[in-house]
Amino acid sequence: MSSDSSLPSSVQIQVLGLKTDNNDVAAVVVYLHDKRMGCGPPAKTVGSATITPNNAEEESVVTVVELDYSEASYDKMIEPSLYAALNIAESTVTYQEGTSPAFSISGSGKLYVQPKNAS
Repeated sequence: MSSDSSLPSSVQIQVLGLKTDNNDVAAVVVYLHDKRMGCGPPAKTVGSATITPNNAEEESVVTVVELDYSEASYDKMIEPSLYAALNIAESTVTYQEGTSPAFSISGSGKLYVQPKNAS
């Protein structure tokens, strides 16, 4: 894979389930990984954003995350791919039951969240 890959310079991340009355914060990280090698290490962070709802009625927040590949050696990857995940330690929310990080994103991805203390 060469460095002229079709990887995007930014991705649009939609976070669904945020609530202002909970003071929800979703710390989102975008990773570059080799799909053939799984999503753990050596995945590299290529972008991040802290997302909060703008008003009480808004439960879906969309943000554009600019990506920086300067520290990632994707030219040696067999099948480079992006995924977005929550940084749980920095977030007041977690994934809704039955959902997970957004894998194989190209232009956009969705994360479904709920407060950490929700069952």
